[in-house]
Amino acid sequence: MFSSQIKPLFERLKYQSTATALINEQGTYSFAELGVRTAAIAQVLAPWAGRNVLVHGHKQLDAVAAMLACISQGCCFSFADQSNPVPRIEKIAKLTRAELILTATPQKLEGLDRWPQWVTSTLENGDPASLPLEPELTQPAFYILPTSGSTGEPKGVVVSYENFAAFSTWYSPMIRDGIAHGCHVSHACFSFDMGLLDLFPVLCEGRALLMLDHRHNMLPRQNIRLMSRYPQSPVTSWFSTPSFVDLMLKDPLFSGEQFADLKRFFMAGERASLGLVTQLQARFPGLEVMHGYGPTETTGMTHTFELGHPPEHISGLLSLGKACGLTGVRIVDADGQSLPPGEIGEVLLYGPQVALGYLPEDDPRNSAFSHDEFGRYYASGDRGFVDEEQSLFIHGRDDGQLKLNGNRIELAEIESSVCRYVGVTQCCAVPIKEEGKVIDLQLFIQLREDSATHRAALRQFLAEQLPAYMIPKSMFFCQTFPVTLHGKIDRQQLVDQHKEPLAVS
Repeated sequence: MFSSQIKPLFERLKYQSTATALINEQGTYSFAELGVRTAAIAQVLAPWAGRNVLVHGHKQLDAVAAMLACISQGCCFSFADQSNPVPRIEKIAKLTRAELILTATPQKLEGLDRWPQWVTSTLENGDPASLPLEPELTQPAFYILPTSGSTGEPKGVVVSYENFAAFSTWYSPMIRDGIAHGCHVSHACFSFDMGLLDLFPVLCEGRALLMLDHRHNMLPRQNIRLMSRYPQSPVTSWFSTPSFVDLMLKDPLFSGEQFADLKRFFMAGERASLGLVTQLQARFPGLEVMHGYGPTETTGMTHTFELGHPPEHISGLLSLGKACGLTGVRIVDADGQSLPPGEIGEVLLYGPQVALGYLPEDDPRNSAFSHDEFGRYYASGDRGFVDEEQSLFIHGRDDGQLKLNGNRIELAEIESSVCRYVGVTQCCAVPIKEEGKVIDLQLFIQLREDSATHRAALRQFLAEQLPAYMIPKSMFFCQTFPVTLHGKIDRQQLVDQHKEPLAVS
């Protein structure tokens, strides 16, 4: 199935379509230009056909071409963003069993001499006629996505071609149907599942992918300039984390007036608050806001649901709708027994999007991949519930429970209570530990309108929602939240930026 899905893209590369394929800070590139770069890299990859390859870079033309070249040669690839230090890249190369490194940066990576390296910019353009229309897939693994484990050491999620095909079958129509043939904005790095979910389906549909540079994460005007630079390729769809959306909303030019063609807007990767979605809908009247969810271990996204005006929610938790495609959902208690609608338990996800597992094979978290009478599943560690219509609501993480001053506290319950207040745009609760013991709980909040009155109203609201011991004493009100490389809230940076709590009026 994957081969037939990727075929339209390779036809455009091979037969040199002049339609725009990629837009980045350096310019626009046609499928023909992408094709000659893919062919060049595929030629040097030929001796490693069917092997594991590490691609290094960011949002360069050759970074995309290198991944497509891997597909053409049946190579399983991993992507390491250029922001990573060399020691981490070395860990990723070892973990993913890479036999070759392709770098889209100007120079080879120092200190990694045990691996053959190709600096792709040194390669002359290749002949796209040499590219296959349907690549020969000699191994099941499509890509390995490194992700940090509980120890801080990376582990690799192995996603197969069939996993990705199952996802793309239902996602591709969502980025095609009812959308003008403009460009799709992608914020996520290619080392993050959302970056790959955007890349291949968009190009297979013959659409242009506009890739935002992470140097401009905190500079929304720079992103807006790029999005407005090529009127022949207007922005018609978008995918990012809620945290990045919040940063973009800081600029008044990020609006329906500036981007009148923007039709469909996907948000996933972390909790989206009711306040943020309401603010986005006000800024872009008529926008289709798609609320998404799915672990990396289930090929990145299993749910996406168009939120209404006002958004559907239960006690501030936004609906994720029913599972998409062939994914199944079961909510279970601590004994693995199914729970009825409305009761919170662990979310189990079933179906063909469930990844092959983790590397290394002896990683203890591989126990999260299992079988039961309903089929193969991934135990997500997320806590949630379904309503009577089987729409999913995510409450938080199973590992977000802690003890403070003898009281058992769930971070997810605190965060969901704060987000229930309509004036809140974003929030996160962070435990502060000393010698492994939780000594404090800090709450970071971003209000749509920050004032002493609104702060006091929120505090009163929380007093009505939570017991006193669950309301953090250290409360910080922030104008913006810093984000990680992958566009999620950077919790450690928040803690580092705020050493003393602000007084709450």
